[in-house]
Amino acid sequence: MNFVKFTVYEEVWCAYVVSDVDHVIAAEDSAAETDFHKREVYFRRGDLSITDVLHEMWHIFFGYTFTRTANLTPDQMEEVAAEMFAERSSRIIALSNELFEQLKALRDEEDEK
Repeated sequence: MNFVKFTVYEEVWCAYVVSDVDHVIAAEDSAAETDFHKREVYFRRGDLSITDVLHEMWHIFFGYTFTRTANLTPDQMEEVAAEMFAERSSRIIALSNELFEQLKALRDEEDEK
């Protein structure tokens, strides 16, 4: 599988465009999946969209808040999300747009083979 590298908080991540036969995405109805510990994100070839790239990028950036085991109240989680949006949304959107274009090119290149 070919991939695209991108960087979040000085850590290198890999993004893959995968087909159903790769059996990488666990949920059949999911268009994408992020593995935070491996720093990898997978996008289903037929479902590749900017919306899904933005969605997974949010998961990635939110993972760096290290709140998964914090047992926060809904109000506290809302505050974390609001701060994240205020401080990082422009970076998330820019990186998502850049990654989406690279993934489309990778998909199209593989389709031509």
